[in-house]
Amino acid sequence: MKPLIQRSSAVLVMSAALLLGISSTSVAETDEPWGTPYIGAQIFTQPGQTSEDIEGWFRTLKESDMPYCRIRLDETHMRKADGTWDFSLYDTTFQMADKYGVKVLADLFPKETTDWRLAKFPQSKAHLEEWAEYIKQMVTRFQKHPSLYAWVLQNEPGSYGMYPKSDLSAELMAEWRAGLEKTTYNSKGYAGTNGFDEMNFQRFYISWYLNWISQQIRKYDKETELHVNTHSIYDNLPDYDFAAWRKSNTFLGASCHPSLHYSYFDRPQFPMAVSLNCDITRKGAGHLPFIVTELQGGNNTYSGIHEVCPTPEEITQWIWTSVGSGAKGVVFWTLNPRAVGGEAGEWAMVNFQQQPSDRLKAASNASRELIKNKQLYATAKPLLAPVHLLFAKESFWMETGKQGRPGDAKASEGRLAGAMIKSVAAWYETLLENGINCHVAEMQDFEWGKPDYSGETIILSHQLSVPSRDWERLGNFVKNGGRLIVDGLTFFFDENHFSVMQAGFPLQDVMGGSLQEVFTKRGEFSLKLDDGSQLPANLFKASLHVTTGKPFATEDGKVLGMRNSKGKGSTVWIPSMLGIGARQAGNEPLSKWLMGELASDLAKFPIRFKEWHSKLLMRTMKTDTGYLTILVNKSTETHNVPLLLAPASLNPSIRFANKGGTVAGSEVRIHPEETMVIEWKQ
Repeated sequence: MKPLIQRSSAVLVMSAALLLGISSTSVAETDEPWGTPYIGAQIFTQPGQTSEDIEGWFRTLKESDMPYCRIRLDETHMRKADGTWDFSLYDTTFQMADKYGVKVLADLFPKETTDWRLAKFPQSKAHLEEWAEYIKQMVTRFQKHPSLYAWVLQNEPGSYGMYPKSDLSAELMAEWRAGLEKTTYNSKGYAGTNGFDEMNFQRFYISWYLNWISQQIRKYDKETELHVNTHSIYDNLPDYDFAAWRKSNTFLGASCHPSLHYSYFDRPQFPMAVSLNCDITRKGAGHLPFIVTELQGGNNTYSGIHEVCPTPEEITQWIWTSVGSGAKGVVFWTLNPRAVGGEAGEWAMVNFQQQPSDRLKAASNASRELIKNKQLYATAKPLLAPVHLLFAKESFWMETGKQGRPGDAKASEGRLAGAMIKSVAAWYETLLENGINCHVAEMQDFEWGKPDYSGETIILSHQLSVPSRDWERLGNFVKNGGRLIVDGLTFFFDENHFSVMQAGFPLQDVMGGSLQEVFTKRGEFSLKLDDGSQLPANLFKASLHVTTGKPFATEDGKVLGMRNSKGKGSTVWIPSMLGIGARQAGNEPLSKWLMGELASDLAKFPIRFKEWHSKLLMRTMKTDTGYLTILVNKSTETHNVPLLLAPASLNPSIRFANKGGTVAGSEVRIHPEETMVIEWKQ
């Protein structure tokens, strides 16, 4: 018998460079065209529902111009105790989808046998056989329906670092370890803890299982689209090996539930969090399209981490932010509430009288605009500045491992869980508040090895663990013309928990020196630059040992920030937590400094703000005839926004504005909570 990994995943690999970096103002990479972005909603099916109930929900979608839905094929609703199958509930569901012309994303949902996080994995080889039978029954039963659009391999893979320990997982781990590439790096001779071994295997195990599921489907259905959606991305991101997922799916997706997934952000930041979520997913999808597979559509009375009932304005903001990020679809969770079980009576976009809520009406309005101007939106693609916010999965794991006593640091956000991704988000938000869209990706997904990076910038914000595989890549990036901006405790550890500065910093010639010492300053403080300006920072205030670098921030004889030139490129190093500092004190000081650093690279960006605007976000898309800008105002004030246009002769026309916003020449007027979509042509 062949090994499990070969038998079930002949082409699956652990990781690969995605070759997605872009050297100038550029359009996001996806196959085109994939059609106009669509809006839909989950129809939640349960025993007890009548055919009239189900037909009413499909009729509501049809009348709302939302021609897509997602359903959960729950095995417990079909498989009887004696092993026979009763498909009647789902036969009716598909028949109504056929009748009303609604396309179905069918979510495979086998019977859960253990903790929901562990249920995302097989428990044994016998469990795999049960899974295979369930898949056979679903695919052969429902593939005949013209409404079937896609199979969802699994709802929300990602299990917060957990997987079930079993004979099956032990066998897989042994085969996985045997197939790993050998490395000669050994942390300068120091014994490392190899603490990321379990996490790397769990990441592999998720991808292996998804590939196994896709192969089972393809035994019976060679053509239907295959899909999977992430969730809790700011916690689970290192679980997601997008490069492997692209081998198992034809398009990818994301769940975006502010009440569950965005606990690191306050409510005015939710559109930014949706945007960042989508940017990470789009980058991971690579050449594949992506959608928002689940977007919160209704109230949480008890099931959310935070109780949130979206307003119609927020529904509008989240839809257009997703579209502006490149999503080719948005499916709300849910159209109707489930009647029993978790989330009973919650999340829905219809009321208990089965009438459309104001949230559903808002979604319908956005859908009708997309349909009305479908040719425009079908070809629109996100336009991105040559700025790359990169993160390392090892930094997630390192931070989690260092949270032994998080209660000791409640006053210092820099030591709490999530500080790394919150740091990245702060830089991202600062760029959005200048109307700048950037790349966000795992370090392995950047296009390393290009001969020229002139005009490109990489930002590494508080990346605690930068693996040795990336050291030479970063050095070549700088030597070949790139700019590298570094803050926080980036470079502190390698992939083996080794404190890198202990035995000679391998990037010393590139960065112009090394870390000298790290001090803690509880809470927030101001980092004074030698030009008199100040940058808010948090918790860690580190000094640098200078070799070739040029200091630009000093205090009491200690160097707190320096620049360096190497080859054709340059570096900026401030080993204090600027991202968390901006998060605490506001983004304006970081904005002023960062825009100065990036001025020459952003000069040709077609449309951006003339100045920073707090809580005002803008996405820009390239169309066949010009550009689209999508603006969301989360402040409590009306903004008059002067734009920098290149060329200055661009002519605007409003495609969508839900609170009467206007545009005249290069100035936009946008009201609180308003969303505006503006087309720009020569």
